[in-house]
Amino acid sequence: MSLPSPLVSIQERLRPDRIRERPGAKVFTTVWEFETTSSTSTIAQELAASNPTQFHVVTALEQSRGRGQHGRSWASAKGHGLLISLVMPKDRPWSRPSIWCAWCATALADLVSHHTSLTPQIKWPNDILIEGRKVAGILVEQSAAVVAGIGLNILPIPSSGDQPLWANACSIGDFATPPPLLEEVTEGLLQRLETAWIKMESGNFQDLEIHFSRGLGISGRRVLLETARENLSGRIHSIRLEEIRCETENGAIRSFAPEEILHIYPIEEEF
Repeated sequence: MSLPSPLVSIQERLRPDRIRERPGAKVFTTVWEFETTSSTSTIAQELAASNPTQFHVVTALEQSRGRGQHGRSWASAKGHGLLISLVMPKDRPWSRPSIWCAWCATALADLVSHHTSLTPQIKWPNDILIEGRKVAGILVEQSAAVVAGIGLNILPIPSSGDQPLWANACSIGDFATPPPLLEEVTEGLLQRLETAWIKMESGNFQDLEIHFSRGLGISGRRVLLETARENLSGRIHSIRLEEIRCETENGAIRSFAPEEILHIYPIEEEF
């Protein structure tokens, strides 16, 4: 396999355990595989800086400083989960965080559903839940290119005494016996992301929008919507990739860019 010249020196410096080709792939054609690294997204940022117009995939069996939303860490026992970061060019006219998150979240939700036969929930802005527990998380960062870091728990989470190591977390293996192999999950996610990417490149965002709205499961529901400036209670009127509309308690319709919204918390209603 011949790498572009900017990647030759970085390969020598980063020393991946393997660079694996994906025959027949149309978007993510190679995967940089590490047994152990600090963070797949840190490696991905370096690849983005070296060659920002190309697509890259970085995976690891273990990472020591995995990053999550709002400065949190992402922990995973070695080989127990999918630790993957994707590098995409940011020169598309539709390149914005809400679309990148929706793209990753819908692919993850479909993958989890495939392996568990359950319907996972997308929790705004970047988590995938099964029965209220977190099975996957997404962190999108932009620098020379777009880097999307994903962590997905596959094997049951180890316990410390009588308690799991990470509270309110779960894995595919908690709902599927036997759990799928890491290689199967990796390829399943990349295939789903590529299928959706090709649709976006052709201008088809309708499917992504429908699946994202359905995955959130909050259309028509009462919620607490939190932004950097205010907390607002109301009912979700509509969910689009470019705007979220909420009907306030006094009947007014407020529109928000998805990037403005920090959290959306459903409010349970009594009947």
